[in-house]
Amino acid sequence: MHKWLLLLVAFLVACTPVAEEPKAILPEQPEEPVAEQAQEPEKTVKEPEPLVPLSEIVSGGPPKDGIPSIDDPKFVSVEEAKEFVNDNTLGLLVEVEGDQRYYPFNILTWHEIVNDVVGNKPLAITFCPLCASALVFERTLDGQVVEFGTSGKLYQSNLVMYDRMTDSLWSQVEGRAIVGPLAGTKLTLYPASNILFSRVQDKAPNAKVLSKDTGYVRDYENNPYVDYESSDYILFPIKNKDARLPAKTHVWTISVDGLMKAYVFDALVEKGQLQDVVNGHELEISVDEQHNILIQDKTANKKINGFRAFWFSAATHNPNIELWTG
Repeated sequence: MHKWLLLLVAFLVACTPVAEEPKAILPEQPEEPVAEQAQEPEKTVKEPEPLVPLSEIVSGGPPKDGIPSIDDPKFVSVEEAKEFVNDNTLGLLVEVEGDQRYYPFNILTWHEIVNDVVGNKPLAITFCPLCASALVFERTLDGQVVEFGTSGKLYQSNLVMYDRMTDSLWSQVEGRAIVGPLAGTKLTLYPASNILFSRVQDKAPNAKVLSKDTGYVRDYENNPYVDYESSDYILFPIKNKDARLPAKTHVWTISVDGLMKAYVFDALVEKGQLQDVVNGHELEISVDEQHNILIQDKTANKKINGFRAFWFSAATHNPNIELWTG
């Protein structure tokens, strides 16, 4: 019996499967990393530093575009314009390739900027009633036509424009961007005549006159600044007050290689012709029948364009400005 028991145990042991030695479970090996191509750091264009202290750029009251520029100007004949422009109204007469256009100040006062194309040349006709500064600029920058609007801000009591391409801020009197991506960029000044409407009727009877059909309801026959020009009061702060002339005297301002000179406008018109030397350049100055101020730089053999403004504005932006009083 004992023998059979031993045989049974041996049989059972023989039939019992031998447990396989457990295989080592290895962790999954990560795939060999693919070498990443070196990424070039993104190039960031640093915005130029403002050219003037930001604290000197102040609100003029209306918000951005609160004084709306005219971007789709309409025109009427000189005869039709008599309904809303009187003989003693001043304005800007601009001519490009025979296309004559007159922009009365009684309309510009309410809008300050007209984005126009005159004789296929894109121009910005600008007027700041606080400074009586009337400047026409070419508005093509690096081959691209830009449009300007009013920022609602003032610098040295002068209109601060903005361009709708980069939102840079521009000083109208200086004709340069002072804050933003285009800071330091200068606009090209285009010649324009400051002329009474009565003289337009005589000397440019076929001119087109900016219509009061602007798309906005404004009282174009009344001047909201009616008492401003006749006073010495300056509404907004300026840095440099120059007592050589009464603040609101109209002057014609030019730049000769960076040196500014102002001529008393009425005295210059009365004189008609003048020889002058500015910054070493011999100038020949004349006034034609339309009161165009024609300045020929005989030294550099080129024309010099200028603009009309109140004396205080020309002087505060150019503390070293020279002056001719006649």
